[in-house]
Amino acid sequence: EALEMSELLKKKKINYEVCPLLKIKKIKKKTNFQPDIILFTSKNAVKNFVQSKNNKSYQNVYTVGDETKKLAKEKGYKKIISVNGDGKTLINNLKKIVFKKMKVLHPTSQIVNEYLQNFFNVHHCIYKPFCCYKSDKLNCAPQRFKNFIKLEKRSIILIFSSRTAESFCDEILKYNLSNFCENKNVIVLSNNIKKKFDLINFNEIFVTSRPNLD
Repeated sequence: EALEMSELLKKKKINYEVCPLLKIKKIKKKTNFQPDIILFTSKNAVKNFVQSKNNKSYQNVYTVGDETKKLAKEKGYKKIISVNGDGKTLINNLKKIVFKKMKVLHPTSQIVNEYLQNFFNVHHCIYKPFCCYKSDKLNCAPQRFKNFIKLEKRSIILIFSSRTAESFCDEILKYNLSNFCENKNVIVLSNNIKKKFDLINFNEIFVTSRPNLD
C-alpha cells in the first residue's frame, strides 16, 4: 500500500517519506476446510493465503474494500462482493446472508478479530480464522521516522491499518515524541484505526469515506 500510495503522491507532486512499521511474513500452510464463504479483511491475507483445493470459481468471497476485491479477482476468485467499508459495514452485509452452522473461513494474521468472532458465535456459525501470515511490529527506518516526526512541522501522516497504528504509537512513546504530534494531521482508512490513537494528541485525525487509497 505504501508503494502504491507513493505513486499517487508523485503524480500530485507531494513530497513523502515511507517508514515501514510492520514486517509481514507468509506462513506456508494449507487448510482443507471447505467454507460457505471466505472473508478477506486485508490485501495481505489475499496475497498470502493458499488453498489445498483449487475451487475458487465456486466460493463466495467477501472483501472489506474494492482494492482487496481487485487483488482477489487477480488471484482467480470469481464470486466476490466488496462491502467497501470497515468491519461494521462487513457485519451489516453478513447479517443479510448468515445462517446457522454456516462455515466461514477468514484468512488473516495471528491477531484475533474478536468483533467477527463474537458475531459468528452469536449466530452459531462455524467460524475458522486461518493464520496465513504474521504481522510483527518493526520500525524498519527508526532514524527516518524520528526525523520526520521532529522536523516536519505541518505534515500529514497516513496510516492504513490498526496494526500499523499500534506500532506507530509504540514508536512515538518509545522515543518520547508525543509533543511533536500536536501540529500534525493524520489520515486513516477507518474509525477502528482512529481509535488506536487515544493516547496521542494530533492536530486532527481524518477518516476517509472509503477504505481505499484514492
